[in-house]
Amino acid sequence: MRPEELPSRLAEADIDPLATEFTEAGFTSALNWYRNFDCNWQLTALWEGAQYRMPGRYVTGDRDLVYGFPGMDQLIPALPTLHPGIGPAHILPGCGHWIAEEYPTRSMRRCWSSWVR
Repeated sequence: MRPEELPSRLAEADIDPLATEFTEAGFTSALNWYRNFDCNWQLTALWEGAQYRMPGRYVTGDRDLVYGFPGMDQLIPALPTLHPGIGPAHILPGCGHWIAEEYPTRSMRRCWSSWVR
């Protein structure tokens, strides 16, 4: 099923390689991360409470479904306590989940302005 019109950030040439890949390999591998979620959680339990020390930045769009998940309004402000030096989150207005494709210049500008001073 194809939409009547693709979003402006996508072209047919972007879709064709993905469609070919899924036709040849199936959709199973794309779902395996979710199927293995509990196991991954158990395998990483050893690092519970550990703090990630690499520089980072949380950038998302206000139209991203994940941004609206229950608890995100508490998790996002708490990120600096979990990840020292992360600083405040950057929420891009009018942007969805795929920020690098939807707003490549704005998202990269946010990251660079945070890291390069």
